[in-house]
Amino acid sequence: NELLYRKGISWTRTFADLEKLMPPRVRLISVRPQINNDNEVSLDMQVGTETREAFVEFLIGLEGSEQFRTPVLHGDAPPTENQPLFRFRLTVTYDQKL
Repeated sequence: NELLYRKGISWTRTFADLEKLMPPRVRLISVRPQINNDNEVSLDMQVGTETREAFVEFLIGLEGSEQFRTPVLHGDAPPTENQPLFRFRLTVTYDQKL
Protein backbone atom coordinates (compact mmCIF):
# COMPACT_ATOMS: atom_id res chain seq x y z
CA ASN A 1 0.00 0.00 0.00
CA GLU A 2 2.89 2.37 0.77
CA LEU A 3 4.25 1.91 -2.75
CA LEU A 4 0.87 2.69 -4.25
CA TYR A 5 0.43 5.73 -2.01
CA ARG A 6 3.89 7.05 -2.90
CA LYS A 7 3.18 6.76 -6.62
CA GLY A 8 -0.42 8.00 -6.33
CA ILE A 9 -1.93 4.74 -7.53
CA SER A 10 -5.48 3.62 -6.66
CA TRP A 11 -6.20 -0.04 -5.80
CA THR A 12 -9.77 0.43 -7.01
CA ARG A 13 -8.61 1.72 -10.38
CA THR A 14 -5.97 -1.01 -10.65
CA PHE A 15 -8.58 -3.74 -10.19
CA ALA A 16 -11.00 -1.99 -12.57
CA ASP A 17 -8.29 -1.79 -15.27
CA LEU A 18 -7.46 -5.48 -14.83
CA GLU A 19 -11.14 -6.46 -14.87
CA LYS A 20 -11.59 -4.85 -18.30
CA LEU A 21 -8.93 -7.16 -19.75
CA MET A 22 -9.68 -10.40 -17.94
CA PRO A 23 -11.60 -12.99 -19.92
CA PRO A 24 -14.46 -14.64 -18.00
CA ARG A 25 -12.43 -17.81 -17.42
CA VAL A 26 -9.43 -16.03 -15.82
CA ARG A 27 -9.26 -15.34 -12.08
CA LEU A 28 -6.84 -13.06 -10.27
CA ILE A 29 -5.35 -15.06 -7.39
CA SER A 30 -2.87 -12.49 -6.10
CA VAL A 31 -1.33 -9.17 -7.08
CA ARG A 32 1.66 -7.42 -5.52
CA PRO A 33 2.80 -3.96 -6.66
CA GLN A 34 6.49 -3.11 -6.85
CA ILE A 35 8.57 -0.18 -8.06
CA ASN A 36 10.94 -1.40 -10.78
CA ASN A 37 14.43 -0.12 -11.66
CA ASP A 38 12.97 2.54 -13.96
CA ASN A 39 10.81 3.90 -11.08
CA GLU A 40 7.66 2.48 -12.70
CA VAL A 41 4.92 0.49 -11.01
CA SER A 42 5.18 -3.20 -11.78
CA LEU A 43 2.50 -5.73 -10.82
CA ASP A 44 3.56 -9.24 -9.80
CA MET A 45 0.43 -11.33 -10.39
CA GLN A 46 -0.74 -14.89 -10.10
CA VAL A 47 -3.78 -15.82 -12.16
CA GLY A 48 -5.76 -19.01 -12.47
CA THR A 49 -7.49 -20.26 -15.60
CA GLU A 50 -9.59 -23.21 -16.65
CA THR A 51 -7.59 -23.54 -19.88
CA ARG A 52 -4.21 -22.40 -21.18
CA GLU A 53 -6.01 -20.69 -24.05
CA ALA A 54 -7.78 -18.37 -21.60
CA PHE A 55 -4.39 -17.27 -20.25
CA VAL A 56 -3.14 -16.59 -23.78
CA GLU A 57 -6.27 -14.47 -24.36
CA PHE A 58 -5.44 -12.51 -21.19
CA LEU A 59 -1.82 -11.97 -22.35
CA ILE A 60 -3.01 -10.67 -25.71
CA GLY A 61 -5.25 -8.21 -23.87
CA LEU A 62 -2.36 -7.02 -21.69
CA GLU A 63 -0.08 -6.58 -24.72
CA GLY A 64 -2.73 -4.52 -26.52
CA SER A 65 -3.49 -2.31 -23.53
CA GLU A 66 -2.33 1.27 -23.01
CA GLN A 67 -2.03 0.81 -19.23
CA PHE A 68 -0.17 -2.51 -19.14
CA ARG A 69 3.16 -3.11 -20.86
CA THR A 70 5.75 -5.82 -21.19
CA PRO A 71 4.10 -8.86 -19.58
CA VAL A 72 6.71 -11.44 -18.54
CA LEU A 73 5.75 -15.00 -17.62
CA HIS A 74 7.75 -16.37 -14.67
CA GLY A 75 6.18 -19.78 -14.32
CA ASP A 76 3.11 -21.94 -14.48
CA ALA A 77 1.61 -24.94 -12.72
CA PRO A 78 -0.94 -27.47 -13.96
CA PRO A 79 -4.18 -28.22 -12.12
CA THR A 80 -3.97 -30.54 -9.13
CA GLU A 81 -6.51 -32.35 -7.02
CA ASN A 82 -6.50 -29.44 -4.51
CA GLN A 83 -6.18 -26.63 -7.07
CA PRO A 84 -8.36 -27.27 -10.16
CA LEU A 85 -7.00 -24.32 -12.19
CA PHE A 86 -3.88 -23.78 -14.27
CA ARG A 87 -1.84 -21.15 -12.40
CA PHE A 88 0.45 -18.60 -14.02
CA ARG A 89 2.80 -16.08 -12.40
CA LEU A 90 3.69 -12.97 -14.38
CA THR A 91 4.81 -9.39 -14.02
CA VAL A 92 3.61 -6.45 -16.03
CA THR A 93 4.48 -2.75 -16.02
CA TYR A 94 1.44 -0.68 -15.06
CA ASP A 95 0.88 2.93 -16.10
CA GLN A 96 -2.32 3.99 -14.39
CA LYS A 97 -4.15 6.88 -16.01
CA LEU A 98 -5.19 9.22 -13.20
